[in-house]
Amino acid sequence: MQLKMETESRVIPFFPLPVAVIPGEVIPLHIFEPRYKSLMEDCRNDHIEFGIPFVREGKLESFGALMQLERIKRVYRNGTLDVEVRCTGTFELHDFRDPMPGKEYSGGEVRPINLSTPWPDQNLKKLFLEYADLVPELGIDREDAADFYAIARALSLDHAAKYAIITPAADSSKLIALENELKLAIQIRRQANLISDNFHLN
Repeated sequence: MQLKMETESRVIPFFPLPVAVIPGEVIPLHIFEPRYKSLMEDCRNDHIEFGIPFVREGKLESFGALMQLERIKRVYRNGTLDVEVRCTGTFELHDFRDPMPGKEYSGGEVRPINLSTPWPDQNLKKLFLEYADLVPELGIDREDAADFYAIARALSLDHAAKYAIITPAADSSKLIALENELKLAIQIRRQANLISDNFHLN
């Protein structure tokens, strides 16, 4: 696996969460704390990125997700927000400042990284297409079989599994891990379909 870091580190706002996000993934956030409402306002007005450092058992991990505000879905009467944010990349955390100077929210120095994207092998593609056929209601694009991150996004991975995907590791280990996740998802779906078929027969 090739790990490429940008030559310049930079300081960005933070929204620490026990959430790991895969590049290209869009997630919803419900914003109610004043400091994070301020962060979303800055993202909207200044078109800045922010970081989600991954928090595991109350501790900041070494890597996180670079995020951008996609849209504000709803503003409630009490000022809370429903927003959607997109992961644009990953970073290595260098320091954490709470609050970020001159702001209500935290921030810190990060070094954006470009992880090499594992190329799905034929076995992974075959498993993904089998999974897509089992869950037609999800509307999975079969062309995503050629995109490692798209395959990962199609699965209901827990945050520990997602974090393993966005951290430096050998491509082969990531492919094996995702293959195992697909096998488990296929097994669970087949069992669910079998139970459903038996229920209708009765």
